[in-house]
Amino acid sequence: MKISYLADCPQEAKTIAQWYFDEWAYAVPEVTVEKVLDNVKSNATSRAGSPLIMTLHEDHQLCACAELKLRENKNHPEYENWVGGVYVQENYRGRGYASALLDKAKQHTLQHNIKTLYLQCEDKNIALYLKQGFDVLHESEHNGIKTTIMCWQGAKC
Repeated sequence: MKISYLADCPQEAKTIAQWYFDEWAYAVPEVTVEKVLDNVKSNATSRAGSPLIMTLHEDHQLCACAELKLRENKNHPEYENWVGGVYVQENYRGRGYASALLDKAKQHTLQHNIKTLYLQCEDKNIALYLKQGFDVLHESEHNGIKTTIMCWQGAKC
């Protein structure tokens, strides 16, 4: 398993954009794969701070990715740094790849003096994030979908 930045493998942007569209963005009116790809590409040059995208490869095959974002949920501008877009290709799930990416995201943020990370997830993913040390803050809505806002930092939120 190798975790790197999309900046180190920008050719993967199209695959990641398609994953994001198929998993989440398809439900958002007026969002196209091309718009998602433009957003992914805008995060494909950074290796420091946020925003950026991390990739996970196994035997040179792209298996998973995760993003560090700024102010992901417009309903909560007070929450600055987010981890999101945690996606593991279906045939690679159950191997700990999401956890590995989350560990890398937390390490990266601490190295860049970011001490708090927020995320939003659907109910089916709450257990994963609880195991990763995130705490439930409250429920919210994002693009018409009920989500749970969670928080991680060195000390409890």
